[in-house]
Amino acid sequence: MKIGYQEQLVLIVMGVLLVFTGLWALSSRKGLYVFGTISIIVIILVVLHFVTRGKVYVVKLLPNEKVLMEEEGVKVNIRYFNKSELAPDCKVTLTNLRIVVGKRILFSTQYQDSFYFYFNERNDELPTPVVSLKGVSYMLSLKEVTTKTRKEKSFIYFEPKSHITGMKYIELNVSDAKKFAELLK
Repeated sequence: MKIGYQEQLVLIVMGVLLVFTGLWALSSRKGLYVFGTISIIVIILVVLHFVTRGKVYVVKLLPNEKVLMEEEGVKVNIRYFNKSELAPDCKVTLTNLRIVVGKRILFSTQYQDSFYFYFNERNDELPTPVVSLKGVSYMLSLKEVTTKTRKEKSFIYFEPKSHITGMKYIELNVSDAKKFAELLK
């Protein structure tokens, strides 16, 4: 199992909560209830991990869509109008119709699709709802996708069109940004 910083943080917080509430449970009836509640939550998380362990998430391709490039372990920087987000372990799939960014699921090696960037030149309209349980869809022009460099590392940069989620820009730190940009043409 892959343990990232998110999993480590969850394990540390749950461990600290269990220790403190365990000590509290020794001296108080309320503490015993809180300890029992946190223990049940931990048990539910463990059961959910084992139930979903064999489930495989695959990018569902649209008709006439072909995968051009796929890379796991990509660091993605997302800037919204009011906050920033760093997703250190994502899966980026480039197809002839769109770019799909999937974030890694907590306590799993699988990736769940989070963002769909459809190309204006190759799609008349968004094939999926703008915001759904599977991810958020954006329209994007191929001309807006650029390669930038920071600290001698190249990355893919683009600004999706104005959207209700308020994303200003996204940076995809793929291993070969030049090849990624060439495949877009």
